[in-house]
Amino acid sequence: MLAICIIDFVFYLCLGDVGNYYYGQGHPMKPHRIRMTHNLLLNYGLYRKMEIYIHTARQHVRVQQADAAL
Repeated sequence: MLAICIIDFVFYLCLGDVGNYYYGQGHPMKPHRIRMTHNLLLNYGLYRKMEIYIHTARQHVRVQQADAAL
């Protein structure tokens, strides 16, 4: 028996400053493409069809506090 699994969700994560970096010529990561994709999602209204979770920087603050205690 053949079982077919269909996944009907996509995980999309975008940090606000991800498009501001340049890794040099020939590097496989192209941050401007991430920024362009994010702008397309906003301009075409696709974000309205997504579940949006907002990440907080609490873990980062805890790590900095732990480093300061050392």
